Amino acid sequence: MDVFEALYTTRAMRRVTEEPISDEILKQMVDAAVRAPSGANTQSWKFLVITDSKIKNLLGDLYREAWDFILKNIMKIIQIWVPQKSWMKKKLIK
Repeated sequence: MDVFEALYTTRAMRRVTEEPISDEILKQMVDAAVRAPSGANTQSWKFLVITDSKIKNLLGDLYREAWDFILKNIMKIIQIWVPQKSWMKKKLIK
């Protein structure tokens, strides 16, 4: 299976390697991504391809820190956000 057959047919990719991906493959992957459907056909694509492992590790740390914050504060976040979204408040209060 080539990479594009995998991208177009596979639901989840859980087996990854540390092998670097060539610039040509990265370009083809982004090209495939912009062809995916978007809500209301907005096509508001913004891609940032990062190949430097130090930056990827830093972003991973920041991502985990943000999720830890959200999980620890989810009830506070809902209390602040839901009153502003009356349609959601009705669904949550049922």
